[in-house]
This record gives sequence, structure tokens and C-alpha cells, in this order.
Amino acid sequence: MIKPLFSTVLMLVLLWCFNFSWVVAQEGTHANSIQAIAASPTGEEVATGSHNMLNIWDAENQVLRRSINERTPYVLDIDFSPDQTHYALTSYRNILIWDYSGREIHALGGHRGLVSAISYNSDGSRIASVAADQTLRIWDTQSGEEVREIPVDAHRVGAIQYHPEEDLIAIGLRDGTIALLDENGEEQQRYTSDNDDIQITDLSWCGDGSRVFASADDGSLFVLDGQTLDENNTFSNDTQVNALEWSPELDRLFTADDNGNVYGWDQEAGTIDQEYSTGGSELHDLAFSVNHNLLIAAGEDREIALWNLDDGSSAGEFDVQANDINFVHYSPDGSKIVTSHDDMTVRTWSTESQEELAVFEGHTDQVNTVSFSPDGSIIASGGDDNDGYIWDAESGELLHHLEGHSGGIEDIVFHPEQDLVVTGSTDNNIRIWSTQTGENVNTVRGHQHNINSVAFNDDGSLLGTVSADRNAHIWDFESLERIATLEHDDYINDGVFSPDGQQFVTGGYRTISLWDVSAGEMTAEHEVHDDWINTVDFSHDGNFIASGGADYTVRVWNVQNDELHHSFEAHTSYVNSLAFHPSEAQLASGSHDQTLRVWDITQGTDLYTLSLE
Repeated sequence: MIKPLFSTVLMLVLLWCFNFSWVVAQEGTHANSIQAIAASPTGEEVATGSHNMLNIWDAENQVLRRSINERTPYVLDIDFSPDQTHYALTSYRNILIWDYSGREIHALGGHRGLVSAISYNSDGSRIASVAADQTLRIWDTQSGEEVREIPVDAHRVGAIQYHPEEDLIAIGLRDGTIALLDENGEEQQRYTSDNDDIQITDLSWCGDGSRVFASADDGSLFVLDGQTLDENNTFSNDTQVNALEWSPELDRLFTADDNGNVYGWDQEAGTIDQEYSTGGSELHDLAFSVNHNLLIAAGEDREIALWNLDDGSSAGEFDVQANDINFVHYSPDGSKIVTSHDDMTVRTWSTESQEELAVFEGHTDQVNTVSFSPDGSIIASGGDDNDGYIWDAESGELLHHLEGHSGGIEDIVFHPEQDLVVTGSTDNNIRIWSTQTGENVNTVRGHQHNINSVAFNDDGSLLGTVSADRNAHIWDFESLERIATLEHDDYINDGVFSPDGQQFVTGGYRTISLWDVSAGEMTAEHEVHDDWINTVDFSHDGNFIASGGADYTVRVWNVQNDELHHSFEAHTSYVNSLAFHPSEAQLASGSHDQTLRVWDITQGTDLYTLSLE
């Protein structure tokens, strides 16, 4: 689906299914407005993108399959390949191509400006992209190689769309011009509107390519001959049209506008015969999926509204705000668990009474990470507001506000022996703070991408950091010199030291990897999940490694006999965080399903569940 360069881009998905009610799971995944939404060709998966996040939803089961934020800045467009093998999205100056599991196949780099729109050709073998560097580029999706760079008009391109059957690309320009190019960049046809002050905001072909439709920011709609670009009809909406799409099943042209309206048009008469409204929420794009019978609208307010296309009735309105459990950590004596949440809170729970003890408020965005100090007297937290907070664990008093990062804090950890706390951020930096004064005493640089995890060994002499640059670094904490780099073939989301400090375990795509710290070499690798691993932890006796993933499961691996010890499958959405009890054979897990579960790892049973609902 194609989006204009100069607007915040949101998408609508028109999904065809009988009496289907897709309830979006309540997760605060998108801190900003949803900029893109697209359905797979079968409609079984729906992708939503925002300023720094991509979510993949299971439409049939109405749950979030995975959420990715460390690799997806500036998602302005998403498109699924016609053969249903992969999908692509814009990410700042790059185009990322992933398989359906969320594993990266290619990162297409070459544009020198923000990529605003992408489009697959009819068989998915190529993809076209357009960017603010005034180039249109064509890529081979199998090899990831750039096939051709095509300079475009000095007026930036607002929309592109591959022909549904031929190797032709329609482009819409900022001066009201629509051009038809072949893959060599040769212009085949051109249409210029009477008003050169308008911007073409979107393009859509009818199914056989006999007509092409265009929308403009003044509300104008154009119906053009697909071969000659001769004007067949023009008509007008009463406000800016941000997106349009033709439905072969309904033989209707649909538009989405600034007033939150979706209109179905008789393109021959130029009249509106269907209308759906969000009540004012700005809408910016739309798309169809052939297997369902719903209109799904995403707006600036981050809500997703649904209508039945049969009768136009509302099928619900869902706010994609979150309150899943992002992180869990035990107090040193095991009497409490602290959790962090998307509702900007930190909470403490009693492991004896299994009741909520306190709620800490002060963050201004979702809280990603939280940790008890070694003596249990203070709590540190970090979130997407770029700040860290240090709290009195009993009174809830805010002791220090840690300011300095320019990106969200993904992880926070106390030094086991010194009055220090370390944070890892999406600004690629690691910062060291005094817990006595809140002062930033040092900054460690060395990663090329977001810091996903930070961890100390038992005596604090070593610091391990995990990054979206596919590397884990081991640092001498006294000198802050890097002593080892653990290079991975894929992204890694978490890492932690063994209790004796001799090993470091990381979790990535399906596998946990064990590394010899002194040698900097991998000693073992185990595929224990069916999807991405979000979190790993070592038991305090060093006998077990726990992992939690996007497949909704918690797995416990026996390090001694190299076998799977237990698999816990009670969560109904992906697992964000794990923590072993400091002295007992128990494991806590926090999930997107808004529950915290505590497991007996000896018996393999669910001891109790704490729920936010």
C-alpha cells in the first residue's frame, strides 16, 4: 500500500470475513500514531507500523504475534509479497524484507533520504521504493541487490504502485502529475491535472490494470485509463484524501480522508454510496484483504475501529494502548516481585499474599525495565520517556531522576557491589549512574544499534551488553575496555551471565546460545522455541536456563544434561520477561497477556497467576 511522503501515514485494512470480530489486544505497543497497516494476501496476518515499532497480529485468533521495536524506525509503509513468503517495510533510509516469522531476509540500503513508499510487483520478485533523495529504486527480493536507480522529477513522488500484471510503475507527483514508467525508467505515459498546486497522495489500480485511480490533497479524485492515462472521470471529496483503493468484489472505489471518513464511491457517477466514520479521527490509508468482510480503520488516536461491510454497522472500536508486563524482577529475599508496564507504572507484589503492594508513578511513557537493588531498599526503572528513575522501595518516594539518554531505556541493572546503576538505550549508548546522587558518571559507546540488554557478572567485574547490531560485548567494568565480542548471525534480544561468570547466554531467533566468556567463543546452541526469544535467565545455582518467547511459551533448559527440562504453555501471548527466584525453585514470567505467572520448575506446575485485568 502506497502512502504520501508529506503526511503522517496510517492505513486502513478492509478485511473480508463473515461475522468476524477482530479484537486488538490491549498493548501499548505504538507510542505514536499508527502510520501503516497492511494485510497479508490471505488476511490471516495484519501488520501495523508506527514511528519506531512494527506489530504483527494474528487476525483469526485476535492476538498479537510479535512486536519489534529495535529495528523499525520511521515505518511509513508496509507491503506483503503476493506469494505470501515475505513482507517489506520502510525503515528510515532502508527497506527491510522479513519472512513471516519476523526474521530478516534482506536490509536494502542505498537511498540517501527517507523512504516513503514501497510496492511489490505482481509476482513478488521485485520491489520498488521511492525516497526523499528523489530516486525510485528497483530491488531483486531474492538476492537483495539493487536492480536499477531511476531519478525522478524534482518534485518529490507522493505515491507509487506497480501495475497488477505488467512491469510498469505508476508514480504520483507533488505537482499533480501522474506518470507511467517501465522498469528502465522510461516514461510511457503522463497525465497532468489542471491544478499544478496539488499533491497526488495515493494511487490504486483496478484488478486487471485497465484503470488507475489517483487522489489529491485538495480532495480531487481521478479515474484514468490504465494504458493511456486519458482522463475518464474526475470528482471531488470535501476534504483532503489521503488514500484510496479499488475493491473488485464490491466494484467500488474507497477513500480515506482527514475528517476520519471512509467513503465508497460509484466511480462512474462520482457519487458516494457507502460511508463509514470514526467521528473525526484522521485516517491516512486503506487496503483490502480478500478473505474477510470487515473495514478496519487506524487513526491518529491509535485506535482501531471496525465496521461490517455488509450493512455498515460498527463492529467495535479498540484502543491499542498497552498494559502488558514488560519486565519482572525478584527482591533479593524473594518476598516481592517488581514489574514494569506500558501504562507508565512500576508495581510491587507480595509473593506470600500474591497481592499488589504499591504502584509507582512518574514515568511519562511506557516503562520497559525495572530492577531491585542488591539490598532491596531501592528500585530502578527505565522507559520510553528516555529517562531512568530511582525509587525508595518501601515508601515509593522518587529519589533520583536519571536524565541524559536521547532514546528509550531498554534495560537497567544495579552493580552488585557498588552504588551504581547501568542503563542501555535505543540511542546505542550505555550510561553509568550514581545511585546516591543520580549523576551520570560515565558513558560507554561501542555498539552500532539499540542496546537491548545489560547484565553484570556476580561480582560486578564484568558487564555484558546485547545490541540489535547482532553483537554482545563483554566489558571490563573497571577500565570499561571491551574484552570480548560475541558475534551472532541474527538479532539477539537478551543476555545474562551464569552465576560463576564463566558463561554468557543469549537469546535470539528460536535459539539460546552459550558462550565461553574468557575465550569469546560459542560452546553450545539449542533451538528451544518456534519463534523469537525475548528473554533469558540463568537459575541461581547455574543448573537451568529459562527462555520466553513470541511463541507464548516459557522453556527451561537443563544445563547439566543438555536437555529440555520443562515447557510452560499457559500464557496466551508472547512472554516479555523472566526471573528466577533467588533461593527457591521458582520462575516468574511476565507477558503481553497482562499476567505474571510463577512456576515450580521442579514439578513443572503453575503455582499462581497475578493479573492486571
